[in-house]
Amino acid sequence: MLEIDGVPVTIVIERPEVDRAGIAWRCRVRVVRGNGRLEHSQVVGASASAVLQQALDLASRRLGISEAELLGGADVGGVLG
Repeated sequence: MLEIDGVPVTIVIERPEVDRAGIAWRCRVRVVRGNGRLEHSQVVGASASAVLQQALDLASRRLGISEAELLGGADVGGVLG
């Protein structure tokens, strides 16, 4: 969990999934600010690594922090609570 401007923020980047046709990949991003302000986004791309990078870019831009700050407190497999 991060703290931005005194507000706790949790970011969840879900595992990339390929679509049913096996062509495009998608990755969902959820941001929870404070006591439940939830934002949902989705990125779509040609590969799992491409959508992960897009998800990192989106989350860091939306929060106004660097990717390094975003990943600094990363927890793989954590549960959004």
